[in-house]
Amino acid sequence: MQLINITLAVHRMEAMCTFYTQLLGLTFQQQELYGTILYRADWNGMELLFCPAELAGNTATQNRHQLEISVPDIKQAVALALAHGGQSMGPITTNDKGKSAGVKDPDQNSLVLTQPG
Repeated sequence: MQLINITLAVHRMEAMCTFYTQLLGLTFQQQELYGTILYRADWNGMELLFCPAELAGNTATQNRHQLEISVPDIKQAVALALAHGGQSMGPITTNDKGKSAGVKDPDQNSLVLTQPG
């Protein structure tokens, strides 16, 4: 079995597209569907779909999801996140598996960035 799609309900579409484009190097394509515009990107063979929260009926204002993303350079990833609308959730920490840091995306969803080590 393989995860092939993740759909996220998004409030701040432009800010979210910019954040994930800059952090992950994704390229979003617009798609008209259900009378609105959705945004799709290929993320290493998995589709990431941003759907307007209103269409999804999602009224949560934060943490509708939490992603953990492996990155090659934790300091660079945190800097990119902060430069493109993210917020720090604390310092970079180190444990026996590597380094990690929490950040929030522009819609206030928490992400865990990890650098194996």
